[in-house]
Amino acid sequence: MSDFLVIKPSQEADSDKAFIDDDNGLPVFKAIFDVNSFDKKDITLRIEGDKLHLEAKHREEKDDRAFVKTMLRTLDLPSHVDDKLMRTTINDKGFLIIEMPFHLPPSRSLQQNKPGVHPIITDPDGTRKIRVSTTLGREFTPDDVNVFIDENDPGIIAVRAAYEERAGQYGDKNRILRNIKRDIRLPSYMKAKSVKASLGPTGNLYIEIILLDQEKTYRCSITSEDVTDEISDT
Repeated sequence: MSDFLVIKPSQEADSDKAFIDDDNGLPVFKAIFDVNSFDKKDITLRIEGDKLHLEAKHREEKDDRAFVKTMLRTLDLPSHVDDKLMRTTINDKGFLIIEMPFHLPPSRSLQQNKPGVHPIITDPDGTRKIRVSTTLGREFTPDDVNVFIDENDPGIIAVRAAYEERAGQYGDKNRILRNIKRDIRLPSYMKAKSVKASLGPTGNLYIEIILLDQEKTYRCSITSEDVTDEISDT
């Protein structure tokens, strides 16, 4: 799991804000700035370390006087953001929209034990859930499987599967015992409200985790400076 799967803007204003948004269930970093007073060619973006710097300069002449308007913005970038895939657009309101996807830290997928990311699904009624799957084997039946929320930590989903089989005419030979214990650990700020599981005919266990209504927002520090300087001909 990743710490970037919770979606909520951190500010209410239309511009000068940065937040982690949702793109088909996966996170994307988004920043919005009002550049209505500037042309596209006036705007420069650069990244230094974990900071994004925006500089916009525009020259205006009025009543035989010249002015340069300067807009400076510096904001903190969250961890794992991929600035090489940065996208920028200016909408019809003059807002500059900056978007960057994430290189999410690998999580251990239960299925095939490979790195994976499980997006959060939001239903029309606002219910948030995660779906995962893991392979148990064809020899298990639904009665052999128990999936539950850990009573001591609602951030852990426990998967337990066990069966015992005795071979031979009277069941007294070749005792076979299989016991599987697996845990799904959610990010520290996520807690499970309920869990549902179903076992498919091929031995795949499908798990749906309903999340409690808890959210973690990305808090961004934006440093702003707006300057208008008069240009002297002398």
